Amino acid sequence: MPDTATLSKNEYIVYGLRDFYAGVYNYNTETGTISYTDCAAIGHGITATLGFRFAEGRLYASGVLRRFKRKLTGGSVSFGVDALKLEMQKMLYQAQETEVKIKVGTAQTEKTVKNIGYGETTPGHPVGYAYYAPADDNDSDDSFFCVFVRKAQFGPPETTYNTENDSITWVTPTTTGEFMAPDHRTGTPAPLMIEQTEVDTEEEAVAWCKAMLGMTT
Repeated sequence: MPDTATLSKNEYIVYGLRDFYAGVYNYNTETGTISYTDCAAIGHGITATLGFRFAEGRLYASGVLRRFKRKLTGGSVSFGVDALKLEMQKMLYQAQETEVKIKVGTAQTEKTVKNIGYGETTPGHPVGYAYYAPADDNDSDDSFFCVFVRKAQFGPPETTYNTENDSITWVTPTTTGEFMAPDHRTGTPAPLMIEQTEVDTEEEAVAWCKAMLGMTT
């Protein structure tokens, strides 16, 4: 029988960031299920931010606050990685693939080069993504904190290139976007927008990230 899961009583303090995984978000209107396609490890993490946005309502009566209501509506997200392959940019941002033939060298050898591009026909699409980070716990052992964002949409990263000088500055992409409420059938419970957990090992952290996206390998 599988182990019965319980929430850890340890105090986890995150001190780093590791890898990101993502997949294209899909919603089946007939079954009401969410799934992800083209899932892959997208890069080695440098930064990750997650900011919540709420709709708020306040009712004042007789000169005092009588009612307060807060509802999570979404939020801002961003992540930075060491590099994003062109295939990963196609998946994350719905970039369009093109190609061009070039002639190289004195022999004018012909070669086909694959490109990606953005324009009016590449509005982007939602994705789900997960990442994990090492953390200290009460037992002085390294554990891992994991985060899953069920539905988010990003734009292509802004980049700035500079010529080399006395020091080399790496150009690493940081992409920003919004997370939002996942689709669900009317009258059924709304899926959670964000999920988090704590696990004991990096192997478990990777397995958790993949499981949340439905990755089999």
